[in-house]
This record gives sequence, structure tokens and C-alpha cells, in this order.
Amino acid sequence: MAFDSCSGHKIKSEGFPSLFIFPPLSLCFFTLIILGSFLLPYPHNLLFSAVDTLTVDIKELKKRFLSRLRTQERAYNDLEIYYTPRLYPKLLKNSLEHKENLRKLYLKLIDEIEIELINNSVVKFSNIDTLYVEQLELFALTKCGRIKVKDFQGCTSIRDITLDHTIPFYDLISNLRDRLPILKRLSFNIRNGSNNLTKEQMRIQYERVSKIPIDLNCLLSELELLAGETKLRLMLGKNNFSKGKSRGLKTNFFI
Repeated sequence: MAFDSCSGHKIKSEGFPSLFIFPPLSLCFFTLIILGSFLLPYPHNLLFSAVDTLTVDIKELKKRFLSRLRTQERAYNDLEIYYTPRLYPKLLKNSLEHKENLRKLYLKLIDEIEIELINNSVVKFSNIDTLYVEQLELFALTKCGRIKVKDFQGCTSIRDITLDHTIPFYDLISNLRDRLPILKRLSFNIRNGSNNLTKEQMRIQYERVSKIPIDLNCLLSELELLAGETKLRLMLGKNNFSKGKSRGLKTNFFI
């Protein structure tokens, strides 16, 4: 009830009832239920808050890394060498032994991934029990206990965990170029007279090139040489992206 400032008479309020100014608790609970129905269907590793703890599925992470190793291609036109892991299974399709050796090569690379910890120590991927995200940080559980992974601030899910070459892959290929005659020959056949192919243009040539006989033992030896010089480490995805942009066209990272 209000009063006229001049006459002092009571004035009847014409506003909305107090119910609409202060809604009852039942209405608040109903609103929360409605909001919750939109949030619940999303997978936990995609919907993350600073108070959650997310255990990373190591098998799933390993599967993601293996997929990237099998598909991450490089078109180094200036070196006249193309790194074409999508092509190699086509070349090895008639040899189960060679295909298995290539798979073991990739798995060894994954086992030896380096994880830098906050205490400045380094642990291999094969030596961790699990990884988990807590308060937007990544932690590793090892035989020494629970330790925070270095430079992973803002990590929210398995999608944020990527791989990076400690030695740029471009530099690796450049330094070993004279010891890769089979890869150079494959690259020559893929180029087919062209000097500046994109990855898409490379892949168009794979079916034709896969029918050209090559020495499979020599191919595997060259891939083993590259793998032996390759060192990978865990990196937060956004840091990896920024690093790739700073390198321009010669990106050397896995996503």
C-alpha cells in the first residue's frame, strides 16, 4: 500500500502481485529440472566444469593417437618428398607380416610418447596408469603417485590432448632425405610430373602408385629409420594449434 505525498491518502497499488516478483520455490525447482533435461544427454567428456573430475580412457586415447599416425600426411613439395601413411597399407596389403610390423612400429611410437610433469620430470606414455582432468588441469597417475602434467591449463576433455613432434617432422625428413630412396621414388611417382601437389591431389594418385612394384623390406626400413628419430610428446590442443600457425605451412603436429 502506497501514500500520496501531497494528501497523505492511501493509494491502491496497481502493480503485479508479489508472486511474480518473488516466484515460489516450486517454480525455481521446475526451472532447474527443465534446464537439466537439456544438459544431461551430453557426454561427460564434452560437458565439463571446473569442479568435475574426468578420467581419461587410456585405450581410447591410444586409439586416437594410432589413427592419427596412420593418417597424418605431409606434402613437402620443396623437398620433393611426400610422407604418405595412407598409402603404405595399400602397398603392404599382400603381406600380413609387413602390415603387422608397421602396426608395431606405430604402437612403439605411442608407448614412447613423452609426458612432461610439473616437477620437471618426464614419463613415458607406457609408464602411466591413467590420466585424468581435474579443475581444468591434466594429471598423470604413475608409480610415484599423482602428478600434474606441465602446460595443460584449460584442459577439459580427451579432445584437448594432442601430440607434438619435439623435432619438427619437416626437419627430420630434410636431414634424412638422402637415406630415403624408396620414399623419394614413391614421391616421384605420386608427383607424376607436377611440382606442387596438395594432400588431396596426392591421394588421387595412390591407387595408381600402389600397383607399382617396390621393395617392401626397404620401405619398412626407411619407415623404421624415421620412427627411430621421431620423438613425440603430449601437448594441449590450443598450444599445438598456436605452434602450428607460427610455423606457417610446415606444420608438424598431430590433432
